[in-house]
Amino acid sequence: MKTFDKKDVYSWSNAEKARQYMRKEGYFADSIAELDCKIQGEYKNILTDIFASDTDRASCPFGNDDEETWSLFIPTDKVKKEKKWRAFKSIDEFKKETGLDLLSKVHYRYITEKPKTITTIGFGVITDFCTCSDETYYITIGDTSFNLNELFDYEYLVDGVWQPFGVEE
Repeated sequence: MKTFDKKDVYSWSNAEKARQYMRKEGYFADSIAELDCKIQGEYKNILTDIFASDTDRASCPFGNDDEETWSLFIPTDKVKKEKKWRAFKSIDEFKKETGLDLLSKVHYRYITEKPKTITTIGFGVITDFCTCSDETYYITIGDTSFNLNELFDYEYLVDGVWQPFGVEE
């Protein structure tokens, strides 16, 4: 899956700034939803024209090498591949990847995906690590225990940046 920041999308209001991308690859659309679909489907094209704001094409200022005009454009270098994460497989992996251990302080939050909402924010100290006989691993923060799969639904704060309790694949 690929992602983009809406501030990197060019439209009629900032079309002149897109001139630096002439003859470069990008994605073209008439709505943000359509742009996202084209990005996921890898429907790229070359920016060949930018029509002036005082012409009859001002509402669709971007031309591509298929001789089509569009109202939105984003260059390929502004589209990023979304990072994929997985849950920790063991307490040792958790300790190694996070640098957290017993008595480490941790800020954490729970986020629902649809709609993306922060529902719980917490702060605590790691008070226990437990490996059960069925190979289920638990980490206790304060007085709340989480198995590693549950913990993967949370993010923790590292140097001012929230990141998943997991390993980047």
